[in-house]
Amino acid sequence: MQNLNSTNIVESFINQHRCENKIAERIAIFESVRDFLYQINWVNNPEKLLERREWYCAVKHRLLKMVYDQLWYKTQLCFVPFSFDMVYLPDFLKNWWYANKKWYHVFLNVNIDWQWVYIDATFNSELKTYYVVNENRDWISSQNIICDYDKIYVPKSSEEEWEIKKKLSDPRGITAGDNVWLEKYNDWIKSLKK
Repeated sequence: MQNLNSTNIVESFINQHRCENKIAERIAIFESVRDFLYQINWVNNPEKLLERREWYCAVKHRLLKMVYDQLWYKTQLCFVPFSFDMVYLPDFLKNWWYANKKWYHVFLNVNIDWQWVYIDATFNSELKTYYVVNENRDWISSQNIICDYDKIYVPKSSEEEWEIKKKLSDPRGITAGDNVWLEKYNDWIKSLKK
């Protein structure tokens, strides 16, 4: 349950992007969240994302869900299998076990004009040399998702979401070695920011 403070934070974010043109408003919100620096930090809290302006796919899309739901769009979080070997990695990160670790990617399904479209705000604009960065989309068709997938999982409840995460994640969890790899990856991402 959101507390009053988190509701105010999200409402303030929405008000910063209010526009008579609903398409322009939707795009401005998406681009703002997309351009928060991509960083892997293990707190799943959209309010902290607004405070720090850096986070990873799950929190970026939870924030977009909260905002778009408040603006009367229907939304669904989507999960697909993922590992970092599915996206570009610099050579110094490729041979670590974590690069192949079983994980999941999160993006959003939004109902726009009675049609479901996928949106993916994972990577900020500075990363477009290396990753899928969704820019200049028509907002009628689905955007590119940052990784290939065979199946999309759309949980209908928090219990089902937990089961999907468990199914798609490595059962060993995150180790100290994984955290070292993630810190090096985050530092590399920060070095690309202009």
